[in-house]
Amino acid sequence: MGRVLWASWRRCLRRLGLLSARISFFALLRDDGYLGKSGSNRNVPLQRYVEQGLFKIKETAVAHSDGHVTLNRTTKVTGKGQTYFVERYAHTRAFDLEEVE
Repeated sequence: MGRVLWASWRRCLRRLGLLSARISFFALLRDDGYLGKSGSNRNVPLQRYVEQGLFKIKETAVAHSDGHVTLNRTTKVTGKGQTYFVERYAHTRAFDLEEVE
């Protein structure tokens, strides 16, 4: 498995039955301590989970016409992270991995 963007991963989890439409993927990961909860780090993975290889963050500096520069962060869930989260949430959602193929 390669790295995937949040939206793609969220759709995959919903298709697999791990998330319902009413459950916010970000809220779930924030509540479980994987993502920052406030300020500029809201919905950004905690450093320890990046170091564990569950997430990859790409930072891009964007220069605006008025001269100021902003930093954009793009977070992806790695293949290791995808496996980890499926295993992490499968048992709590009464999900049988053998049914999905």
